[in-house]
Amino acid sequence: HELRTPMAAVIGLLDILICDDCLTNEQYANVTQIRKCSTALLRLLNNILDLSKVESGKLVLEDAEFDLGRELEGLIDMFSVQCTNHNVEAVLDLSDEMPKLLRGDSARVVQIFANLISNSIKFTTTGHIILRGWCENLNNTYNDTQFHLDQKKMRCAIKPKLRQQGNHLKKACKKENKMILWFEIDDTGCGIDPRKWESVFESFEQADPSTTRLHGGTGLGLCIVRTLVNKMGGEIKVVKKNGPGTLMRLYLLLKTPADGADLPCQVDFSSHNAVVLVALYGSMGRVIMSLWLREIGLTTLGVSEWNELTRVLRKLFHARRRENGFDVQCL
Repeated sequence: HELRTPMAAVIGLLDILICDDCLTNEQYANVTQIRKCSTALLRLLNNILDLSKVESGKLVLEDAEFDLGRELEGLIDMFSVQCTNHNVEAVLDLSDEMPKLLRGDSARVVQIFANLISNSIKFTTTGHIILRGWCENLNNTYNDTQFHLDQKKMRCAIKPKLRQQGNHLKKACKKENKMILWFEIDDTGCGIDPRKWESVFESFEQADPSTTRLHGGTGLGLCIVRTLVNKMGGEIKVVKKNGPGTLMRLYLLLKTPADGADLPCQVDFSSHNAVVLVALYGSMGRVIMSLWLREIGLTTLGVSEWNELTRVLRKLFHARRRENGFDVQCL
C-alpha cells in the first residue's frame, strides 16, 4: 500500500488535469505523457511486488466462485480500444464445453490473460489476437498434459472426443470437482525465436532485447504468468504454429462449484429455418462466430459495415415478406 496508494493518487489527479478544458495543446500533451509514464511505473511496481511475493512464498490464491466467460469477455472489451489503435482484432473463442462457473482466484486468472494479451498487442502491428478456451476430462488427460502441450491443432483433435464422451464427461467432472481448462493465445505478430521459447518465461528476460527500446517492458510479465499458471496446477509453453506470429498454450486445473452445475448442453437448431446475420467489423470474429453458429445448425450471413448491414437487412426482409419462409436474427 505504501507504494501503490501514492501512485494511484498521482494517476487520479492526472486524469482530472487531462479532462480540464483550460489546458493548452502543449500542456495537454505533457500531462498525457506524464500519465502514460505513471501508469507504466505502477505496472512495473505491481510486477515487482508480485514477483517478490512468489519468491518469498507468500502468494496465496483465493478460492471463490466466478463466471469465467464473463471475466474473459470483460478482458477482451478492456483491450478493444488498444487493439483498434494497433489495427489488431481481438477475439474470444470459448468452446461449448467450457463450464460457466468455476472456483478459484478470478483476479489472478484475469491477470494471466491480461499479461498475455498485452504482450501480444505490443508485438502485433496488424492481424488478430485470439484467446481460445476448451475443457478436458480430468481422468483421461491429467497424466498426458505434456503430450497435449506439444501437439499442433490440439483443439481440433480434442473436441470430437469430448462430444463422444457426452454425459460421461459431466459425471466425471462432478465426481472429481475439478477440470482441466486449456487455453491458447494466438497472434499474428513478429513471433519468437524458437531458441527463446523457454527463456522468455524467466524473470527479466525478453525474446529480443532490442525491442525494449521500441516497446518498453522489463521481462517480468511472462515470468509472473508462468508462476501463476504453475500455482494453479498448470503449465504454459510456446508451441509451433503455421504462419506468422506466436502461439502460446497453457492449461489450468480449477474447481467446479460444489453443486456441480452442468456444462452447457449442445442445442440443435437445424430444424429451425432461421438466418443469423453476423455484423462484426473484424473478419476473424465473423469467421469464428459463423463457424460456431453453423455447428448448431444455423445459417449465417456476415457483414462488416453499417451500409452493408442495412442493405442485406432490406433484402432479407423483402425475401421474408415474399416467401414467409424464414426468420432473421441480427447478432
